[in-house]
Amino acid sequence: MKIKMAALSHMLYTIILLYLCAIPIESRHRERDRKKHREPSSLASQQHHIIESKVMPINLCSKQRDMKLMCHCTPDNNDNGKAHKAECWIFRSDLSIRDPDWTAFHTQTQLQSLVFSVHGSGNLSFIPTSVIQPLKHLEKLTIEYAQIHEIFGFAFGNFTRIHNISLPNNQIRVISAYAFANHMELQELNICRNEIYEIDPFAFINLPNLSRLNLERNRIEMLHEDTFENLDKLSELSLSHNIIDVITRETFKGIGNLWILKLDNNKLRYLGDNMFSELWSLIELDLGHNVIEIITGRAFDGLNNLKRLKLDYNRMKSLEPGTFAPTPALTYLNLMRNSLESITMITIQPLMNNLVNHTSMMLIKDNDFICDCRLAWIYDLRNLTKNFELRYSLEEVECRKPREEKPSLDVGYENVLKQQNDYSDDESNDDEKVNLLTLQKRELPCPQEYREQFEHPSTREFIGFDLSWIRSSATKICSQSLWILILALVSHSYCTLTAYLR
Repeated sequence: MKIKMAALSHMLYTIILLYLCAIPIESRHRERDRKKHREPSSLASQQHHIIESKVMPINLCSKQRDMKLMCHCTPDNNDNGKAHKAECWIFRSDLSIRDPDWTAFHTQTQLQSLVFSVHGSGNLSFIPTSVIQPLKHLEKLTIEYAQIHEIFGFAFGNFTRIHNISLPNNQIRVISAYAFANHMELQELNICRNEIYEIDPFAFINLPNLSRLNLERNRIEMLHEDTFENLDKLSELSLSHNIIDVITRETFKGIGNLWILKLDNNKLRYLGDNMFSELWSLIELDLGHNVIEIITGRAFDGLNNLKRLKLDYNRMKSLEPGTFAPTPALTYLNLMRNSLESITMITIQPLMNNLVNHTSMMLIKDNDFICDCRLAWIYDLRNLTKNFELRYSLEEVECRKPREEKPSLDVGYENVLKQQNDYSDDESNDDEKVNLLTLQKRELPCPQEYREQFEHPSTREFIGFDLSWIRSSATKICSQSLWILILALVSHSYCTLTAYLR
């Protein structure tokens, strides 16, 4: 009996223990089942939210909405999604690349022109590639006043119809490889007024129709040799207002169809031989406002079509005789505000036939000219030119008179002239400047080394400024002297022979 009671008691304890162990397990299963029932409802809610954002996004052109960017569309139609132009203003700084406000662009897929302009406390630090890439009809894109420090590769997708990209005032510093690659219809690219100091040599790849590139007002100091190599249809390149101090022939390799090159307001000091020989189609070259001191005689070789050349506000003291020989088509020349002591007839002679025409212009005032016979050609050009503006410009030319010093008896004439030509640059000499044309041409002093070269021929020989007499004057003088000597010898021999026969 006792054994049966003990067995029964043991069985009871076992049942109780099993029951107690089963309770937590069942509780955990019930909790898991409850979670399973909750999860589908939560997921369905999220899916519904995404579906709503895709099915019914806010219209980009709507005026009654609260968004981080506001857009004005043209034509002003908010419902049918056929706006052709949108101007969008960003006023807030929390517009991230994943912001749902960007989905508003899904409502206007026919846009042809799009402008993003950041104002006030607004911020845009990236190119919204994923937003603009679906706009297959986009032809013009402008982003301005953003804070985009680097343009990465393929930042604008592969637009097939984009014609114009403009990115002014965006604090851009670096343009990476392939930043503007594969835009087959791109014609104009404007990246002015940024902080660019580095352009990868592969930044402009596969742009077969690019004709205008504006890189002015940046911090570009040097350019890689192959930067523009593939832009064979480029017609205008602006690099003005940078800090470029060196350019070479290879800098412009591959852009032989260029018409206009602007290099003004840089730090260029030296122009060497054949510097622009790759630019055989160039019509206009602006090198003003640099610090150019030396231009070699062959610096402009190859520029047979050049019509406009600006060299104003530089530091040149002289020009080599053949400087303008390679530019026979030149009709506008600006040499103002340099330190030129003279411009000789030989230097300017290749342009004379153009300058007498009423459509040509030359500006040479505000230099350090010396009043001597090397400037005598200005009198003749002033009288012969048909251009009243050129005539007026020549009438404004000023020069410094040579210092009047009495030579001592033991000093040669050439040394005296050398002393007379030693001008100081102090302020006292500025008072000695006189208007050149107020002086009589025949009274201009002429140093011995220039006397024969600049002695003028008769009016008969002075036709169309064909001054070949300058080069042959020395030969003529030598020939005349030789004939005189021969005649003297013959005469002397004749007299001697006559006296002997008597």
